[in-house]
Amino acid sequence: MINTIYTFFMMVIIAVCVIFLAYYTTRVIGKKSNLYFQGRTAKVLERTTLAPNLNLMVIQVMDKVYILVVCNKNMEILDTLSIEAWNIFKKTQGDALQNNKDFLKISHNIWREMKEKLAVMMKKINKKSDRK
Repeated sequence: MINTIYTFFMMVIIAVCVIFLAYYTTRVIGKKSNLYFQGRTAKVLERTTLAPNLNLMVIQVMDKVYILVVCNKNMEILDTLSIEAWNIFKKTQGDALQNNKDFLKISHNIWREMKEKLAVMMKKINKKSDRK
C-alpha cells in the first residue's frame, strides 16, 4: 500500500518537473529566437490581421517607417513615414487612450449621479403612492 502511494507521488512530482522544464525551455527559446529574428536595420513595429490572408504591417527600416498590406505572397506599400512622424503618431494614440480613460471616468460618475437621482425620485413617487 505504501509502495503504491510512494509511486503515485513520484509520478506526480516527475510530471510537474517535466511541465516546468518544458515551460522554462519554451521561454528561453522564445527569447533567443526574438533576438535572432530581430535585424539590425529592420524591425516590425506592429502587425494586424484583417482577414485570414490579409495583414496590415508597420515596419521600420533604418529611419523610415513603412505601412504595408500583405495578402498571400503579395506585398504593397500604402505609405511611408519618417520615424519622427511615427513617434508623434504613437504619442497621440497614447494621449487618445488616456482621453478615453478620462471619458470613461466622467461617464461613470455621471451614470452614478443619475442612478442616485433616480433612486431619490423613486422614493418620492413611492411615498406619494403610499399616501393615497
